[in-house]
Amino acid sequence: MAQVVLTMNDIMITVQWATGYVTPVWDIRQHTLIDITSCFTLLGQSLSKTAFAVTLLKLTKGERWQQWVLWFIIISMNAYNFVKVSRTVAVPLIQTCADDL
Repeated sequence: MAQVVLTMNDIMITVQWATGYVTPVWDIRQHTLIDITSCFTLLGQSLSKTAFAVTLLKLTKGERWQQWVLWFIIISMNAYNFVKVSRTVAVPLIQTCADDL
């Protein structure tokens, strides 16, 4: 799943470069693409790191404290990335709504 998300993200970044990422002034479409790829990057990284942590959980059958540490890392990392993606999506929406008023 993480590989699919990261591949789609790479495709969108390629579209960004092909359609004006290097220009000094960006339009709203370019800002939207940048926000979307930022979210997909965080999502792909979270999925791949979570998959690796689950693999480590399988290797730490006997050590209870290691499992607790891994669960703490999984939950805190995913919670942090969820908040970060939510802010990345919410801030432009709030600004758009404020501009419409």
